[in-house]
Amino acid sequence: MGDFEDRLRSALVAGSEDVVGAVGLADGARRRTRSRRRRRLSVGAALAVVAVVVPLGIVGVVAGRDDATDRSVVGVTDDGWQTVSFDYEPFRNDLEPGTLLVDVPPDWVAYPENAECPGFFEWGAPGRDDPCDESETVGFAVDSGNLDYVFGPGLHPASDYRGGAGSSAWLGHVELAAADVSVSTDDRQLALRILGSAREEGDEVSDLAAPWTDVVAEGGLTYPLPDLPTGAVEVDVRDDVTGDARYADGREVADGRWLYATTPEDGPTVRVTAPTLALAQVVAGSARPDTWQRVALLDGLAVDVPVGWGPVPAASCEREGVTLAPAGTGCDDGGPQVHAVTDVDIDIATKLGEIGADGGYVSIGAAYVFVSGTDPDTARRILASAGPAGEEPPDVASWRTLDLDAGVTAEVPADPRVSVSVANGVPRCAALRRPARREGASWVASLCRNRIVTVNAPTQALAQVVAGQVRGW
Repeated sequence: MGDFEDRLRSALVAGSEDVVGAVGLADGARRRTRSRRRRRLSVGAALAVVAVVVPLGIVGVVAGRDDATDRSVVGVTDDGWQTVSFDYEPFRNDLEPGTLLVDVPPDWVAYPENAECPGFFEWGAPGRDDPCDESETVGFAVDSGNLDYVFGPGLHPASDYRGGAGSSAWLGHVELAAADVSVSTDDRQLALRILGSAREEGDEVSDLAAPWTDVVAEGGLTYPLPDLPTGAVEVDVRDDVTGDARYADGREVADGRWLYATTPEDGPTVRVTAPTLALAQVVAGSARPDTWQRVALLDGLAVDVPVGWGPVPAASCEREGVTLAPAGTGCDDGGPQVHAVTDVDIDIATKLGEIGADGGYVSIGAAYVFVSGTDPDTARRILASAGPAGEEPPDVASWRTLDLDAGVTAEVPADPRVSVSVANGVPRCAALRRPARREGASWVASLCRNRIVTVNAPTQALAQVVAGQVRGW
């Protein structure tokens, strides 16, 4: 658990001591829960006095946390994910009790009660050492209108939050009836599926097993879209919407069709209609301006980075080359950065073009470009964009998954000049990755093991990144 989490939890514990009636409220809720032997979690209105940025929106007075075995797995998806239930009973008289369902990975487990953790994480990855660690978790909260969310429903990178946001790369939530579902994870695709699966008991179930795709709308706004039949999720991005129509709390507009609208950062309005309210909220609420810029590196190279990034003064870096980072950060801060250097020997575990938890790197001629401290999607886009400063960069803002052959998959960008082919392997073909080479107007990268995979792309860096994302070969 990092310094941010330590400071946050200390502030919350200190603040909760001043909440009038909080203990009585929690005790009463616990008594009701145990008498019914069904799980309940409730958050009192007194939470509004706690003025702390809470990424997950599930920190506060926690009540009704019985033994973890009380939580039910009520179903299993075709690919083995667990469908878990959460019964809620609001304090407000105008809201009815209900049951939420959400799908979580096959190996996730229900967490037992721990009074030392102000946060409330219901389910998560097994084997964690710190019971208060919020990474790789999903949580539930009731009467959540009293919680001080930084953002509305949707999924956001941790870098969007002031001062960072704990130990996960992606954070988000959806708001359903009187209860919310929150998620914290390093895996964006996993987060989208969990949030998108949230539903009231009896609602339609969408098959979200396939990877989501990022769509770039006119004007540069991007939003994630699940792989569902045409018309299942309808997205309307418009810049001529005015008044209250720019924002919607979410309403059922037809039998089994829900509308949610939002306007990110005063940009165009995103109006989404989907089979469930959560699905509409995830698509619309995760939309964000595609605010990237092209910045010079060294030796005639350039790279795309988020707006606000720039060169770190050479005097503050005790290393060769050029470093780009968000404004106000340095080479040794451990934050997001791009580092370019020439004529060096590389001896690291990560292979050329692969994107790992610690970032990745590509080679362009005699230069190497490294990315670290970002989420994998950001690292991939930065590395894939690297190339000569005077050439039009490839379109790498959105990516999709290709199913190639018998379990072989590849992640490819929207740029139509990228292709991936698979052929049978050859006897004694050693597992190797061949550096990208120039062939006519294209760059070609090859993989050889059980199968031969060939990647064609318009730039050397992009060919390496696509080859690095091939799985099952």
